Amino acid sequence: MSILFLVFCIGFGKCLAQSVKSIHTGKFIAATNGFGLGYTCYIKAQTRAISVDLQTISHPQSRSIQNEAFINSKPYIYAKINTAASFRIGYTHYKVLSTGTKNSPTPRIAIGTTLGPSIGFLKPYYISYQHARGDGSGPDIIQQNTETIQNTDSVYGPVSWTRGLKHLSTRVGLHTDLHLAVDWNHSYYFQSCKIGVRLDYYPNSLPIMYKSTNQVFTSMYVSYEVGN
Repeated sequence: MSILFLVFCIGFGKCLAQSVKSIHTGKFIAATNGFGLGYTCYIKAQTRAISVDLQTISHPQSRSIQNEAFINSKPYIYAKINTAASFRIGYTHYKVLSTGTKNSPTPRIAIGTTLGPSIGFLKPYYISYQHARGDGSGPDIIQQNTETIQNTDSVYGPVSWTRGLKHLSTRVGLHTDLHLAVDWNHSYYFQSCKIGVRLDYYPNSLPIMYKSTNQVFTSMYVSYEVGN
């Protein structure tokens, strides 16, 4: 899997080097399991594209709770042990359904299929937990476990999101998606709206929730791109 990722990255670099007459865009992604930002380079008369994006990934069973037994407690994600994100590199092939024209409100409509490698990032999700040791020490800053899950009335809430950045871990995976693209190629700029479905696969799982072993994450998404 790591070798495949390296080969794809080399190919990605070569495509960028040859993309003199290309369209470059920045994009925003809103998915049913997270949000992200990215970059796309359209080549070969917009029938191919190479892209990179970074998107957060949430678990489908995530739910927020708050311990009202404490004053000023903060909501936290029950049973969550890691915050996840995916860095994707993709190669897209387009089949044009309708050709738009420049300086015209008529858009180009195409169906795209994307495939490529990805890296999943995991950052520990810590909570503040009031233990019952009775030794006078303050609350523990820990990941959720069997004890904290069974004693939610002793959880103050999550700690700062910066805690755990030094303990990032990664997983190598694959992603694919099928989407409908509506493109407007204006005289001085290009914009595109996409709606599609995506599948992220991690052979070694991407553990977000306590004792979860999810390898596959599916989602629907919309994205907006603008560039020149």
